[in-house]
Amino acid sequence: MIPLATLKKTVQRTLRQLVRQKDIQDAEVFVSSTGELICRLNYTSHIPCHGVEEPKSSDSFGIGILAVFKGTDGLQIGFGSEARDLSPVGIRRALQKARDNAMPDPHFVSLPTRVLSTPRRLRHEHDRRIMELNDRKLVEAGWQVINEALKAFASSDQLVRLAGTKEKLASLGLIVGGDVTLIRQRAAIGSTRMPKVQTDESTSVTSFVTAMVEQHNAKGTGYAAAAHLAKFRGEAGAEAARNAVSDLLLGAPLRGATGILFNVRGGKDLTLGQVHRVAELVESASGPQANVIFGVVQDSRMKGRVSVTLVATGVQTGVEDGPIGADQPEGEASGDSSAAAADPVRSNGFFDAAIPDNVVAAIWRKFVFISALSGATCLARSRIGPVRAD
Repeated sequence: MIPLATLKKTVQRTLRQLVRQKDIQDAEVFVSSTGELICRLNYTSHIPCHGVEEPKSSDSFGIGILAVFKGTDGLQIGFGSEARDLSPVGIRRALQKARDNAMPDPHFVSLPTRVLSTPRRLRHEHDRRIMELNDRKLVEAGWQVINEALKAFASSDQLVRLAGTKEKLASLGLIVGGDVTLIRQRAAIGSTRMPKVQTDESTSVTSFVTAMVEQHNAKGTGYAAAAHLAKFRGEAGAEAARNAVSDLLLGAPLRGATGILFNVRGGKDLTLGQVHRVAELVESASGPQANVIFGVVQDSRMKGRVSVTLVATGVQTGVEDGPIGADQPEGEASGDSSAAAADPVRSNGFFDAAIPDNVVAAIWRKFVFISALSGATCLARSRIGPVRAD
């Protein structure tokens, strides 16, 4: 990467050159250098692999000029840039592009001018560890993501049951793929209105991961982002693995489901088409007999992401369940009389309970009741007790 001192000198040299141009009233110069480090993840539990591929890096730099040109018809504003060339030739090319692209702007007043009594300083939020990171540390960050994914897989009781034991989890074909990317940027900016050049550095670390349970065609994704390496703990891997396990649980069709309630949660970019697509998938997996109800929630933190929460009743599990209490000899439950034991759900001294004739209908009545009360308490900004008292 290009040192900050070099970027600063480039801005100063460009401003001196622009000031000598007779057709330029004001100008602003921005110079930056960006480095990208990428670590590819490729872990397969059942096939020999490296886990983390050889790190790759790329560097880019360039200059941008925003100029205010004097014209016979008034001021014209133009912007030009040149990539990978900070020499006098590159500066002249960027300036010529700004001149060729200049257009009248009747709303333009001036470039930013410092009016504060105390000079404003750029916030140095960069992570020095990322700025000086070597390949070994990058590989360690990649393995951190994979390890968190494997921990999430190992903690799943569902996967352990499918494999038989934790030692046989690898036989399910656990796959973790994706990348860990670190961005390092240095920048310098100055203008004829604010000739003292300001410099800054910024960093970020992101990870996009896909986890799979190949033997059961289950897949999940996860991502994470941070400005400091110390705050990056591989959570993208854990999120991807958990989502893969969730996909596994919903992998089989919702056979025989009589009632389905699902909620789609997404950012402000969530579209009606996406919600409709989720509804189609749910209906195709359950069949026409299911009563499907859904809701939509917007969450600004979910930009670019969509999550679905689903609750189903009447799903066929393939296990024949006997009647409640059938495995207990009559009259031996808790030492009660045989008449009381014959009724498996009864008064227990604290509340009265009974098994309804239509369990599904009872569940939906309860859901409607809770939904109505939650709306009332939100509107009243009060707890349920005062609302019922009123």
